[in-house]
Amino acid sequence: SYIDGDFEEDTAYNLFSMACGYKFTKDNLNDAIPYLAEVSPVTYVSSACVPTILGHGKNDTTVNFSQSEKLDALLTQYGVKHEFVVFPTAGHNLSSDTDQSNKVYSLITEYANTYLK
Repeated sequence: SYIDGDFEEDTAYNLFSMACGYKFTKDNLNDAIPYLAEVSPVTYVSSACVPTILGHGKNDTTVNFSQSEKLDALLTQYGVKHEFVVFPTAGHNLSSDTDQSNKVYSLITEYANTYLK
């Protein structure tokens, strides 16, 4: 589910509607798939993508973990330099897994020093 305890259902639909320019409701989610694809990172993966750091909590109830697995697979398929950091004890708010958070912060510093010169 894209809705966790912090979001009311209507709030989540409104957020998706603003991101996609399509008015989401419980009754028209299947019609919204093309609009979601337009804002999904997996739609735009190619060998021209910049180096990427991807982090995802295994207990995320807002964005399904399989979405990051799919993005990781595509980045690998296209030979894009990337790091996929799994937060085994975290949900959508990654801060509950301190060790992995520290790893990501280190990676961000490393990537910035390497690619943003």
